[in-house]
Amino acid sequence: MNPDISISIPSHLQKKCGRNLHWDFYRVDVRLKSGRVIRGLSVHSAKAFVPASGEGGGKYDFESSDIENIRPATFVSRLKTLLCGW
Repeated sequence: MNPDISISIPSHLQKKCGRNLHWDFYRVDVRLKSGRVIRGLSVHSAKAFVPASGEGGGKYDFESSDIENIRPATFVSRLKTLLCGW
């Protein structure tokens, strides 16, 4: 985990992280207000985006206020938003 980069998840979106993969670790996709979708971000404790060990911080170039929506980074969730929208 890279504690130098930490982006808070807005409280109204924290329950959308889905099931944890390991302890307090989640993988999510994020849709920003600009329309950009960032896939496979690491989340710690369903409260903050924090890059996992060995993961670069390049994808984490946004702020909490930029987040429009999140979804679990799973095939089923991606298919559901493809068919039904975010």
